[in-house]
Amino acid sequence: MDVRGAVRLRWLAFGAGGLGCVVWAVRDAGSASSVVWASLLSVAILIALGHASRMRVPVRPSGAVSLTPAAIVVAAAVVPPYWMVVCAACGIVAAAAGLPRQDHRRLIAAGVDFLAALTAAAVMAVSGFAPTAVGSPAPDFPIGVVLAGAVVVAVVEALFAIAGAAAADASWWEAARAGWASRLVAGACQIGVALAVTALVDVQQRLLLVLPAVLLLAHAARAHRATLVAERRAWERLATLTDALHARDTTDVVYTAVRGAADLFAGRGVEIVEAEWDDLDGRRLVRAAGDLVCFDGSPAQAPTVGWPWSVAHVMAGQSTVQPGQVRLLTRDRRAFADRDARVLGVFCAALGSCVESALAHARLEYEANHDPLTGLANRRLLKAEATELLKRGPLALLFLDLGGFKHVNDTLGHEAGDRVLVAVAERLRHAVAADGHAAARLGGDEFAVLLPNLRGTAAAHRARQIEVALCQPVELDDVQIPIRASAGMAMGTPTMDAAELLRRADIAMYQAKRSAASVTVFDPSDDTADALRLELAAQLPTAIASGQITVLFEPILALATGEAVAARAKPTWEHVAHGVLPADLWWPVATQYHPAALTKLVLYEAAAAVKTWRDHGHPIPVEIAISPSSLRDPRLPVSVLAATTQYGVHPGDLIIDIVQVEPDPVLDKLRAAGVRFVLDRFGTSTASLAILDQMPFAGLRVDRSFVAQLTKRTAAAVVKGAVRLGQDLSIAVCAEGIDTPARRRAALALGCTYGNGELLGAPQTASDLARRIEGGVDGVPGRLITAVATPSTVVAMPRRAS
Repeated sequence: MDVRGAVRLRWLAFGAGGLGCVVWAVRDAGSASSVVWASLLSVAILIALGHASRMRVPVRPSGAVSLTPAAIVVAAAVVPPYWMVVCAACGIVAAAAGLPRQDHRRLIAAGVDFLAALTAAAVMAVSGFAPTAVGSPAPDFPIGVVLAGAVVVAVVEALFAIAGAAAADASWWEAARAGWASRLVAGACQIGVALAVTALVDVQQRLLLVLPAVLLLAHAARAHRATLVAERRAWERLATLTDALHARDTTDVVYTAVRGAADLFAGRGVEIVEAEWDDLDGRRLVRAAGDLVCFDGSPAQAPTVGWPWSVAHVMAGQSTVQPGQVRLLTRDRRAFADRDARVLGVFCAALGSCVESALAHARLEYEANHDPLTGLANRRLLKAEATELLKRGPLALLFLDLGGFKHVNDTLGHEAGDRVLVAVAERLRHAVAADGHAAARLGGDEFAVLLPNLRGTAAAHRARQIEVALCQPVELDDVQIPIRASAGMAMGTPTMDAAELLRRADIAMYQAKRSAASVTVFDPSDDTADALRLELAAQLPTAIASGQITVLFEPILALATGEAVAARAKPTWEHVAHGVLPADLWWPVATQYHPAALTKLVLYEAAAAVKTWRDHGHPIPVEIAISPSSLRDPRLPVSVLAATTQYGVHPGDLIIDIVQVEPDPVLDKLRAAGVRFVLDRFGTSTASLAILDQMPFAGLRVDRSFVAQLTKRTAAAVVKGAVRLGQDLSIAVCAEGIDTPARRRAALALGCTYGNGELLGAPQTASDLARRIEGGVDGVPGRLITAVATPSTVVAMPRRAS
């Protein structure tokens, strides 16, 4: 039943009442006494109070506190039917006179009550239990009261069920069945009240005059009690709802809030609830109709509602700068009492605090999982996402390292470098956005991309696309910054964890950097050495202490005569599991992780070897390779003096190989103690000629890469230049890598004085070398290989100062 139908129903009631009044005026106007008039007025007031006592409820008032059926049945039992109709019409019209036209629920209630009055009058008249005079019930009035009451209750419930079904767009039968047990008990109570009141009037007619006052007091008491119960239940439901709001996710908090508010204020005719607040990604609005969330998004995109919001309240936490708002849509704003406003205020305050707490947690979680500079995922989030993706299927991880980024920082400053990183990150985000792939910044100039459901050629092709998109120049203050990237990719397996996948991609990236390739796919063979180096780094201290690392000595001979003039210390590691390890495998690990321990071992072994050779009558010096970090260690001079003192040799018997190092107080102390130096790897890019002018050298060694190609013009020119430089500076020149007689002759022809290599003698123990020197070759002690010629102009290796 809509509003127009309710209005027509009310006018029908008015018309019927007016017609009844006319009939009464024609027939009985002259015979009514003052007592009759008073009794009729009391009945009209009784019906008016019963109608007005209906509590504010939705269209289907199943829980209403109403005495209208009882008042109508009492009126039907104590006044004639036509009087009853007139009294009902006048009472209902008086009670409903102040209602606005748009209050369709009240209008429906007025029509239903008047139709119930007509039905009661008709039942009493047809059944023969209607009174013949005002205030005089029929002798068998209990039967009539029960019969009329049953019909009235049935009519009222049926009409309200129809109206409620129409409003809720449900079937009449579903609306009638809802809460039928409680309504049946309420109807029985109404009939019982009507019987009791009619019996009292039958005993004393004047009691009819005080019934309105008694009814008013009873209604007030009952309404007060109902209000207290409703308030208690409302606060209990509010407490339950606010407890449910404590969640970490903002969406969970707000969804629970709007659904709970729709239920909390359902008795006030609230049909839609919405909450609007500032989320992390901007302004957000969530709207719910009952239990259904019908919109979640930007307020600008929310569909408009057909009528204005009736009730709104600010939703603010303790520190929210721009508070949100909760809005309730109800067609009857008057249904909201002061108590409802207080409940809404407490609810909004609790919701604001919970939203603020959830937003703070979301910010902390975002900051913990994202790079603060670029906004990309960080290593932690990347590993978490990779762990989940590995469970679902194939996964490739692309590891990217920007080349030359340090030069940007050094040249333009770190702020410019940050701007380049932001631009690269945005470019990377755009490159993977279409596929929904996750991009991350791992730190510094390292980035990574997850490529799910790709393998083999498809993954490699996608990786190259990303690398190409990344390696475009970045314009910075009108300066074109070239971007280069080394990319390594690894394929995940179901049994692999995210850390291992990331490690493999990192290895592939370094392989790409070494080979200058654009994208390199992880090869297990590239991982063996790296894994072994980590193992060796942990085992090195034990190897030194247990004697697994020994020092052998490679002889340095005069190329012409074949006589031993010095020896080179060669540390060797005979691993218990892997056998003799190549020097290029473990030496970088030792100089990186344990340089001091290794240097001390070599120093003491070298000093002991010098003593051994001296005891055999052939004192020769020892060349020692020391890492650059050890050369800057202030403890090195102390270690040198301790070793030479222990074995009774002179510091000048120790010669330190230097590749490239800046002048340092440590070197000054060593030189002052008598230690000599040799410039190693001469001719390579790492050996600087400038150092020759900064400190004195006893000799220089031409790198084996040039000695191996002496037949080529370029290599021969480098060697000739080294020889000429040595002659000008009066320092000896040694050729490294004399492995064949041809190389010996070629180096000698170019003017090299000394040499070392497989042809001249393999690394051996100090005692073995002492015996070889003592035995000699061709009957000449000290000669380890047959002489080939007598040089015309040579520069002898300087002897130590005595």
